[in-house]
Amino acid sequence: MAFWSRRNEYDAYDSDGYYEEVQPTPAPAPEATPAPAAPTTGLSLGGNNIELKVVRPESFEDVTTVADYLLAGCTVFMNLEATDKAVARRLMDFLGGVAYVNRCQIKPVSNTTYIISASNVDVSDTQI
Repeated sequence: MAFWSRRNEYDAYDSDGYYEEVQPTPAPAPEATPAPAAPTTGLSLGGNNIELKVVRPESFEDVTTVADYLLAGCTVFMNLEATDKAVARRLMDFLGGVAYVNRCQIKPVSNTTYIISASNVDVSDTQI
């Protein structure tokens, strides 16, 4: 209860004749819209909330599928053996930008195979 507060549209008098600030009822929070599901092509291995997608893009149009996997937080194992060299370069350029924005890391496995993973996924090369 405030004696000398500025009166606004939410103030009301209490039983003693003093201003009583009345707080408006907050509007209910909008329901969260679920994120669109990532495309379901490729092999999906799940465990401990880490998902691995194995992809073999053949054209540049497949880059959106791979980018959607990265945006969904999946780790992507990408095999570019069947991809034309020029298309593979465009794919890597585009996915390099997607990886940078999402703080992912790109690790080469071989000349045509890469792992793109989130920063919280440790990918290391060990010699056995």
